[in-house]
Amino acid sequence: YNVLVDTGQLRTLLEGEIGGQGYRQRLDVFMQGNGPVENEQADDFLAYSGCGIVMIGTKEGYYPVLGDPENPVFIEAAEGGSGGDRAGFQYTFYANTGKTPYFYDETLGIDETPNPTP
Repeated sequence: YNVLVDTGQLRTLLEGEIGGQGYRQRLDVFMQGNGPVENEQADDFLAYSGCGIVMIGTKEGYYPVLGDPENPVFIEAAEGGSGGDRAGFQYTFYANTGKTPYFYDETLGIDETPNPTP
């Protein structure tokens, strides 16, 4: 996906009452573009909300992973527009694993295979 550099923020929030607390991760990103492809991606994010796992690279070279098979990632917010130089969609994804994000070992390599069309 075409994530605009320096627009993402990964937040790990401690939530819940004492004795029942857990972590929830939120990822805010801005994806450039507001054409047919980007609008279809927005539709897909909504249609498959609760069915995926998200991984994003950081400037430090880490690869935090949000969600797992039992606690998938959901889309919490999306807003698209054609605001001049910043045309695109702002998304917020969240996962409620109860733990801080997992980290992918980048030495294993990353195969950026696109999702099949349903």
